Amino acid sequence: MKWTRIIVLIVAALWLIPGAAFAHSVLESSVPAKGEKVTVSPTEIAMAFNTEIESLSKFKLTNESGEEIDVSDSSAEGNEMSGKIAVPLANGSYTVKWTIIGADGHTVSGDYSFTVEAEEAAATESPAAESASPTVEASEAPSEQQTEPEAPAPSADAGNKTSQSAMSFTPILVVAVVIVVMAAVAGVLVYRRNKK
Repeated sequence: MKWTRIIVLIVAALWLIPGAAFAHSVLESSVPAKGEKVTVSPTEIAMAFNTEIESLSKFKLTNESGEEIDVSDSSAEGNEMSGKIAVPLANGSYTVKWTIIGADGHTVSGDYSFTVEAEEAAATESPAAESASPTVEASEAPSEQQTEPEAPAPSADAGNKTSQSAMSFTPILVVAVVIVVMAAVAGVLVYRRNKK
């Protein structure tokens, strides 16, 4: 009778523990996307996770020097979190560092980077160009605007590898715990049988 109860407990552990292990929230996509090079300064940071997140979740944006960039109207709702960038970003690399409270109540952190490579402003006109007639300058301005390339659409993000790699050891831990429990049960059974 006791053996049956022990086996039931082991089966329940095998069923429940992996489900709890894989319930952690991970980043699924973002705008700008992870590793993306944008040619226009983004006006908003947006992230989507694989589960719902709590409203206390937050993120910050830093530049290459580690200085924090002001982000306004930051909010988390459902499985998404976003905030508006208050000022245009200079060319360079930027890192988004996020900390969320997932659906399972656990705090999960991660980060990803993107790069701004906006086109440089038109060079200052030379004295010769300044002396040219106003009608020539006016006629050239529209053609310059027409040849300006469009910004590429943001691509989908594969998710945050840091968070995923941090949790990849969980299945191995679960299997190890189950093996130890089964070995202990087998030892008890053998001991009782030898004692009789």
